[in-house]
Amino acid sequence: MLVSVIVPTRNRPASFRETLEGIKHQLLCNIELIVIDDGSSEENSNLNKAHISDIFFDDCNYIYLPISNSQGNGPSHTRNLGINSAKGQLIAFCDDDDYWSEPEYLKTAIDSFSKDATLDIFFSNQKSLKNGELFREIWQPHLLNNINSRLTNDGEVITVSKAECLCAPGDFAHMNICVFRKSLLNDISGFWEAIRYAEDMDLFVRAVDAAKNIVYFNKTVSTMNVPDKSKKTSASTVLDLDQKAITLIHIGNHLINSCNTASSIKYGTKLAGDQYRRLSKQAATYSYEVAFIWGIQYLAKNPTLRWSLYMIYISSRSFLSKTKRWISNSEILRISK
Repeated sequence: MLVSVIVPTRNRPASFRETLEGIKHQLLCNIELIVIDDGSSEENSNLNKAHISDIFFDDCNYIYLPISNSQGNGPSHTRNLGINSAKGQLIAFCDDDDYWSEPEYLKTAIDSFSKDATLDIFFSNQKSLKNGELFREIWQPHLLNNINSRLTNDGEVITVSKAECLCAPGDFAHMNICVFRKSLLNDISGFWEAIRYAEDMDLFVRAVDAAKNIVYFNKTVSTMNVPDKSKKTSASTVLDLDQKAITLIHIGNHLINSCNTASSIKYGTKLAGDQYRRLSKQAATYSYEVAFIWGIQYLAKNPTLRWSLYMIYISSRSFLSKTKRWISNSEILRISK
């Protein structure tokens, strides 16, 4: 089976080369490499091409996109372009600042898909580094806790349920550790291009929702580098916490409206609800009226007695604030007359 490996990149030629090295070291695989350059400078674009040539990817499909704005065309658009260009039955992704560290990753994936015509998603574990130091050794600890009793050997492949994949809202398999059947990605229309942050979360949940069968490969196959917040080179470093929260709310509601299975809808509901709750709690420090607006949204997602009582408190404080302003404004008008 042919695996189309999609690598989005933009102005990171040094780490891009490391990504290519990890792909090249995959054993016994039929690979189609698709590089989507999202508006790198001319110098960096030339370096990218040189790295591709040096590492002997002579048949690489290198697609250069002129930038539409200072942030580029975005990860959803670039990946979708890669999916639409792919010739393989299977699709794998690797970001240009991360790299694959397990040579048998794609070989094991191909073997698994070849044996099971119903298999749609194959995913694994990754570790993350922050400033070169180990940050997280287990990427999805909640998932591992759920399936640990069924794992007997390092490197085994086991079937996992949709509920196990989506057991903790906000927790998901990054694209670096997923191999998808292309037909599945086509069925769900690829990445949601309306967002530029956590677009991989949105796709993973929708893919799990639509998948017929899913397996987990018990290996650490990839190393992810946590983005440097000071460099402002991606949405995760450009957006502030409130902007991220609002994007996650959009994603949660998108999942509720587009998914069909209970576990996917529950994931979206909890994801959006948690952000409404956080924004309400934060707003209560400066405006009870704003806190009420966010809080009532959380109550709709998670109608509990405790939060209902909290909303009564916030509502009363909001009413008092409005009353004080009305009295104050009335007094100012009276004096001015």
